[in-house]
Amino acid sequence: MKNIFASLASTLVLVSSAVSTRADVVAESLQGFALSFASHVGQSFTTGPAAQYSGLSFNLFLTQGNPSSDPYADPAFTFYLLSKEFLGFHNQLSPSTSGFIARTTGVRGNQWVFDPSVTLLGNTQYWLYASTTGPNPPSTQVAVGGGHSGGHYYFSGTPFQPDDRFDLAFTISSNPVPDPVALVSATYGAPVIDSGPLSLGLSELPAEPRPKFTLRDGTPLGGGSIGYRLADVISAEFIFGDVIGPNNIIAPNNLTEFYLEVDADGAVSALSYTFAAIDTATAAGVIGMNIFIGENGFIGMEGVSFTEMPFSVTGTDILSGQAFAYTYADTALRHIRSKSVLDVIYDTPVINTGSLSFGLSELPAGPQPAFSLGEGAPTGGGATGYGLDDVISARLVFGDGIFTRLTAFDMEVLADGTVETLSYTFAATNTPTAEGIIIINFPLTVTGTDTASGEAFSYSYANS
Repeated sequence: MKNIFASLASTLVLVSSAVSTRADVVAESLQGFALSFASHVGQSFTTGPAAQYSGLSFNLFLTQGNPSSDPYADPAFTFYLLSKEFLGFHNQLSPSTSGFIARTTGVRGNQWVFDPSVTLLGNTQYWLYASTTGPNPPSTQVAVGGGHSGGHYYFSGTPFQPDDRFDLAFTISSNPVPDPVALVSATYGAPVIDSGPLSLGLSELPAEPRPKFTLRDGTPLGGGSIGYRLADVISAEFIFGDVIGPNNIIAPNNLTEFYLEVDADGAVSALSYTFAAIDTATAAGVIGMNIFIGENGFIGMEGVSFTEMPFSVTGTDILSGQAFAYTYADTALRHIRSKSVLDVIYDTPVINTGSLSFGLSELPAGPQPAFSLGEGAPTGGGATGYGLDDVISARLVFGDGIFTRLTAFDMEVLADGTVETLSYTFAATNTPTAEGIIIINFPLTVTGTDTASGEAFSYSYANS
């Protein structure tokens, strides 16, 4: 067969751990000359000139002034980040809201935080709206003033209403997270309903739920072992029934506990984690947790002590009001560290069908997906094969879309480093301007539906 990948402009390179930890201001308004009740406020804003912003956090201010002072964030509020104006009621906000991008995953210090993967484009307008689940939101007062020309204040006069005379006093910051250097995934089996009804929108328990965690470097423990704590978790994914949707990956901010210990040979000797209680459309107070200890025990960092227990999911079914508990008796763990990075550069763009979407005036000349990979597996003759389980992270920026979730990946690299074959698929994703976007290779093909026109489109890149 002809080697159609001979011209593939892709290279495997050693991973560098050098990253920026400097926080940049995405948008802000520091003038606060009055106070307003914080319940169900909103603010539109326009991002700065950088190409992208990630590692997002933001805060309001309690004390009026120029500048305002006393940064404020309250976990009683969840803020929704949208790509368009919303004039409905705060309790109508959800991941299905038109223009939904993300929602805050918790509070750290005096800042609301988002999943680290959430990325904003530069010179683009966005909207933030507060929501609460309880009947009586906090009555804290926050500073309101002016000074941000790229947006304005929204107040809840039961539905949200704009007031373009004012802005909230706020700061939105970007502190890019480091590239992950390791990944641990757990595959569970032998599910059992211990008590209560089947909830979470399920007709049966998932056969093999699979939480995944991407990680920083960790701490050497001696003898080649490495330990990871909660602060080392970059991202966490837990899909179980309606616990999450495709645009709502549970972030490390939803973890209340995490400990991982890996032996010198890569075997997991201990894993303990707990996802904080969350509510879904069908269940309340859902908690997922697992404590695993290997046959040979573990070293343990200072203050680490626990007793083994199987993976469990507990909560309360909203419809019946009954508590439920599910467990999985079998556990299989896999830990990989990043050994290489694959970059692919495409050219010769073609619009196959439809019109330009993604807010583009022309197709990008050279989209460049990047993949961080583990060791892979020998396939003979010095070649190495990589599957989906070997991918630690993936990222592609295309128009107003940022794609990070893969549903398929297969690559073979020859002994001399040449990429012999490569195929992958990014999961269907929505952006502010397009829906149901799927990206596959080879050739690189982008398909979806333009939101404004309802017209399907297909773009491809002939060369890579």
